[in-house]
Amino acid sequence: MAIIYSTVLTLFPGLFFVVILLIMFTFLGYSIFTSYRRIRASRSGEDVDYIKSGRVIVKANPSKIIDFINKDEKLIDDMKPQMKMMSVSLINLPIVFGIYYLYLGYVIHYFALNGTTYLFIGYLILFEILFLLPWILNRVIMSGREIEIIQLLRDYMVTTKGVLASGFLLKFPFNTSDYKIICNKKRRFIDIKTKPQIQALTNMRSVTVYRMYMSEQDLQRVIEIMSKTNNISLQCE
Repeated sequence: MAIIYSTVLTLFPGLFFVVILLIMFTFLGYSIFTSYRRIRASRSGEDVDYIKSGRVIVKANPSKIIDFINKDEKLIDDMKPQMKMMSVSLINLPIVFGIYYLYLGYVIHYFALNGTTYLFIGYLILFEILFLLPWILNRVIMSGREIEIIQLLRDYMVTTKGVLASGFLLKFPFNTSDYKIICNKKRRFIDIKTKPQIQALTNMRSVTVYRMYMSEQDLQRVIEIMSKTNNISLQCE
Protein backbone atom coordinates (compact mmCIF):
# COMPACT_ATOMS: atom_id res chain seq x y z
CA MET A 1 0.00 0.00 0.00
CA ALA A 2 2.85 2.38 0.82
CA ILE A 3 4.36 1.81 -2.64
CA ILE A 4 1.01 2.33 -4.37
CA TYR A 5 0.24 5.57 -2.49
CA SER A 6 3.78 6.87 -3.04
CA THR A 7 3.53 6.19 -6.77
CA VAL A 8 0.17 7.98 -7.02
CA LEU A 9 1.45 11.11 -5.27
CA THR A 10 4.70 11.12 -7.28
CA LEU A 11 2.88 10.97 -10.62
CA PHE A 12 -0.16 13.04 -9.56
CA PRO A 13 0.90 15.38 -6.73
CA GLY A 14 -2.47 17.12 -6.67
CA LEU A 15 -4.30 13.99 -5.50
CA PHE A 16 -3.27 14.06 -1.82
CA PHE A 17 -6.94 14.30 -0.74
CA VAL A 18 -7.71 11.24 -2.83
CA VAL A 19 -4.85 9.38 -1.15
CA ILE A 20 -6.34 10.20 2.27
CA LEU A 21 -9.55 8.55 1.15
CA LEU A 22 -7.58 5.58 -0.18
CA ILE A 23 -5.91 5.14 3.23
CA MET A 24 -9.26 5.22 5.01
CA PHE A 25 -10.86 2.80 2.54
CA THR A 26 -7.87 0.45 2.81
CA PHE A 27 -8.34 -0.06 6.54
CA LEU A 28 -12.13 -0.08 6.22
CA GLY A 29 -11.99 -2.60 3.39
CA TYR A 30 -9.63 -4.85 5.34
CA SER A 31 -11.97 -4.82 8.36
CA ILE A 32 -14.99 -5.62 6.19
CA PHE A 33 -13.13 -8.40 4.40
CA THR A 34 -12.01 -10.13 7.62
CA SER A 35 -15.52 -9.84 9.09
CA TYR A 36 -17.03 -11.25 5.90
CA ARG A 37 -14.69 -14.25 5.95
CA ARG A 38 -15.55 -14.99 9.58
CA ILE A 39 -19.31 -14.70 8.99
CA ARG A 40 -19.15 -16.79 5.81
CA ALA A 41 -17.26 -19.53 7.63
CA SER A 42 -20.04 -19.67 10.24
CA ARG A 43 -22.80 -20.06 7.65
CA SER A 44 -21.57 -22.87 5.45
CA GLY A 45 -19.36 -25.93 5.59
CA GLU A 46 -19.20 -29.33 7.23
CA ASP A 47 -19.07 -27.93 10.77
CA VAL A 48 -22.21 -25.87 10.19
CA ASP A 49 -24.08 -28.89 8.78
CA TYR A 50 -22.89 -30.97 11.72
CA ILE A 51 -24.23 -28.50 14.30
CA LYS A 52 -27.52 -28.06 12.43
CA SER A 53 -28.01 -31.83 12.34
CA GLY A 54 -28.39 -31.87 16.13
CA ARG A 55 -31.63 -31.40 18.06
CA VAL A 56 -32.33 -27.70 18.70
CA ILE A 57 -32.08 -26.82 22.38
CA VAL A 58 -32.45 -23.03 22.16
CA LYS A 59 -32.97 -20.65 19.26
CA ALA A 60 -32.42 -16.95 19.89
CA ASN A 61 -35.33 -14.56 20.13
CA PRO A 62 -33.77 -11.18 19.13
CA SER A 63 -36.45 -9.05 20.81
CA LYS A 64 -36.05 -10.87 24.12
CA ILE A 65 -32.28 -10.69 23.87
CA ILE A 66 -32.41 -6.91 23.46
CA ASP A 67 -34.64 -6.76 26.53
CA PHE A 68 -32.15 -8.82 28.57
CA ILE A 69 -29.28 -6.62 27.37
CA ASN A 70 -31.10 -3.44 28.37
CA LYS A 71 -31.79 -4.85 31.83
CA ASP A 72 -28.18 -5.90 32.42
CA GLU A 73 -26.90 -2.95 34.45
CA LYS A 74 -23.35 -4.34 34.66
CA LEU A 75 -22.86 -4.78 30.91
CA ILE A 76 -21.31 -1.33 30.45
CA ASP A 77 -18.77 -2.08 33.19
CA ASP A 78 -17.90 -5.37 31.45
CA MET A 79 -17.29 -3.57 28.16
CA LYS A 80 -15.27 -0.63 29.50
CA PRO A 81 -11.85 -2.25 28.84
CA GLN A 82 -12.61 -2.86 25.15
CA MET A 83 -14.08 0.64 24.83
CA LYS A 84 -10.80 2.05 26.15
CA MET A 85 -8.91 -0.08 23.64
CA MET A 86 -11.05 1.34 20.82
CA SER A 87 -10.38 4.88 22.03
CA VAL A 88 -6.64 4.26 21.58
CA SER A 89 -7.27 3.54 17.90
CA LEU A 90 -9.27 6.78 17.58
CA ILE A 91 -6.39 8.74 19.11
CA ASN A 92 -4.18 7.51 16.28
CA LEU A 93 -6.30 9.18 13.59
CA PRO A 94 -5.64 12.88 14.36
CA ILE A 95 -1.95 12.09 14.95
CA VAL A 96 -1.65 10.34 11.57
CA PHE A 97 -3.45 13.10 9.67
CA GLY A 98 -1.42 15.78 11.49
CA ILE A 99 1.86 14.15 10.45
CA TYR A 100 0.52 13.74 6.91
CA TYR A 101 -0.16 17.47 6.48
CA LEU A 102 3.01 18.63 8.27
CA TYR A 103 5.17 16.31 6.19
CA LEU A 104 3.59 17.48 2.93
CA GLY A 105 3.86 21.10 4.00
CA TYR A 106 7.41 21.24 5.38
CA VAL A 107 9.40 18.15 4.38
CA ILE A 108 8.44 16.70 1.00
CA HIS A 109 9.64 19.69 -1.04
CA TYR A 110 13.24 18.95 0.02
CA PHE A 111 12.96 15.56 -1.67
CA ALA A 112 11.30 17.13 -4.74
CA LEU A 113 14.34 19.37 -5.31
CA ASN A 114 16.42 16.30 -6.15
CA GLY A 115 14.17 14.80 -8.80
CA THR A 116 11.36 12.29 -9.20
CA THR A 117 13.19 9.33 -7.66
CA TYR A 118 13.91 11.21 -4.45
CA LEU A 119 10.34 12.51 -4.40
CA PHE A 120 9.09 8.93 -4.55
CA ILE A 121 11.43 7.95 -1.70
CA GLY A 122 10.17 10.92 0.31
CA TYR A 123 6.57 9.79 -0.08
CA LEU A 124 7.57 6.22 0.73
CA ILE A 125 9.13 7.39 4.00
CA LEU A 126 5.93 9.31 4.79
CA PHE A 127 3.67 6.30 4.40
CA GLU A 128 6.04 4.02 6.28
CA ILE A 129 5.83 6.49 9.17
CA LEU A 130 2.03 6.63 8.94
CA PHE A 131 1.71 2.84 9.00
CA LEU A 132 4.37 2.26 11.67
CA LEU A 133 3.32 5.03 14.08
CA PRO A 134 -0.06 3.49 15.08
CA TRP A 135 1.70 0.15 15.53
CA ILE A 136 4.29 1.71 17.85
CA LEU A 137 1.68 3.68 19.84
CA ASN A 138 -0.55 0.62 20.24
CA ARG A 139 2.36 -1.50 21.47
CA VAL A 140 3.49 1.16 23.96
CA ILE A 141 -0.01 1.65 25.38
CA MET A 142 -1.46 -1.88 25.16
CA SER A 143 1.56 -4.22 25.33
CA GLY A 144 1.33 -6.86 28.04
CA ARG A 145 -2.29 -6.16 28.92
CA GLU A 146 -5.07 -8.72 28.81
CA ILE A 147 -8.46 -7.45 27.67
CA GLU A 148 -11.73 -9.28 27.28
CA ILE A 149 -13.57 -8.38 24.10
CA ILE A 150 -17.27 -9.13 24.52
CA GLN A 151 -19.31 -9.98 21.45
CA LEU A 152 -23.05 -10.05 22.05
CA LEU A 153 -24.65 -12.83 20.01
CA ARG A 154 -28.13 -11.67 18.98
CA ASP A 155 -28.85 -14.46 16.50
CA TYR A 156 -27.69 -17.85 17.72
CA MET A 157 -28.78 -21.45 17.89
CA VAL A 158 -27.74 -24.11 20.37
CA THR A 159 -28.19 -27.75 19.40
CA THR A 160 -27.06 -31.03 20.90
CA LYS A 161 -24.02 -30.79 18.63
CA GLY A 162 -22.87 -27.23 19.15
CA VAL A 163 -23.44 -23.48 19.06
CA LEU A 164 -24.01 -21.59 15.81
CA ALA A 165 -24.14 -17.82 15.41
CA SER A 166 -23.19 -15.13 12.92
CA GLY A 167 -19.39 -15.07 12.98
CA PHE A 168 -19.05 -17.89 15.50
CA LEU A 169 -19.51 -21.65 15.81
CA LEU A 170 -18.55 -24.17 18.45
CA LYS A 171 -18.80 -27.92 17.97
CA PHE A 172 -19.56 -30.29 20.82
CA PRO A 173 -17.53 -31.73 22.35
CA PHE A 174 -15.04 -28.88 22.53
CA ASN A 175 -11.53 -28.71 23.94
CA THR A 176 -11.85 -27.38 27.50
CA SER A 177 -8.35 -25.90 27.28
CA ASP A 178 -9.51 -23.67 24.40
CA TYR A 179 -12.87 -22.56 25.81
CA LYS A 180 -14.22 -21.64 29.22
CA ILE A 181 -17.96 -21.50 29.95
CA ILE A 182 -19.33 -19.02 32.47
CA CYS A 183 -23.00 -18.97 33.41
CA ASN A 184 -24.74 -16.12 35.24
CA LYS A 185 -28.32 -16.95 36.14
CA LYS A 186 -29.11 -13.57 37.69
CA ARG A 187 -27.98 -11.62 34.61
CA ARG A 188 -29.28 -14.35 32.28
CA PHE A 189 -26.30 -15.04 30.06
CA ILE A 190 -23.76 -17.69 29.16
CA ASP A 191 -20.24 -16.61 28.22
CA ILE A 192 -18.03 -18.70 25.95
CA LYS A 193 -14.50 -17.44 26.56
CA THR A 194 -11.67 -18.28 24.20
CA LYS A 195 -8.11 -18.76 25.40
CA PRO A 196 -5.92 -15.62 25.29
CA GLN A 197 -4.46 -14.70 21.91
CA ILE A 198 -1.43 -12.45 21.44
CA GLN A 199 -2.22 -9.68 18.95
CA ALA A 200 0.70 -9.01 16.64
CA LEU A 201 -0.12 -5.31 16.30
CA THR A 202 -0.27 -4.47 20.01
CA ASN A 203 1.40 -7.43 21.79
CA MET A 204 -1.77 -7.46 23.89
CA ARG A 205 -3.44 -10.61 25.19
CA SER A 206 -7.04 -10.57 23.98
CA VAL A 207 -9.77 -12.90 25.19
CA THR A 208 -12.86 -13.02 22.99
CA VAL A 209 -16.05 -13.58 24.97
CA TYR A 210 -19.13 -14.71 23.04
CA ARG A 211 -22.13 -13.84 25.21
CA MET A 212 -25.56 -15.39 24.76
CA TYR A 213 -28.47 -13.84 26.63
CA MET A 214 -31.49 -16.07 27.22
CA SER A 215 -34.27 -16.85 29.67
CA GLU A 216 -33.45 -18.63 32.90
CA GLN A 217 -35.20 -21.77 31.67
CA ASP A 218 -33.28 -21.83 28.38
CA LEU A 219 -30.07 -21.07 30.22
CA GLN A 220 -30.49 -24.15 32.40
CA ARG A 221 -31.18 -26.35 29.36
CA VAL A 222 -28.06 -25.12 27.57
CA ILE A 223 -25.87 -25.67 30.64
CA GLU A 224 -27.20 -29.21 30.98
CA ILE A 225 -26.50 -30.11 27.35
CA MET A 226 -23.02 -28.51 27.49
CA SER A 227 -22.20 -30.45 30.66
CA LYS A 228 -23.46 -33.72 29.20
CA THR A 229 -21.91 -33.53 25.72
CA ASN A 230 -18.54 -32.21 26.94
CA ASN A 231 -18.34 -34.32 30.09
CA ILE A 232 -17.79 -31.31 32.37
CA SER A 233 -19.60 -29.89 35.38
CA LEU A 234 -20.98 -26.38 34.85
CA GLN A 235 -22.59 -24.29 37.57
CA CYS A 236 -24.34 -20.93 37.31
CA GLU A 237 -23.47 -17.96 39.48
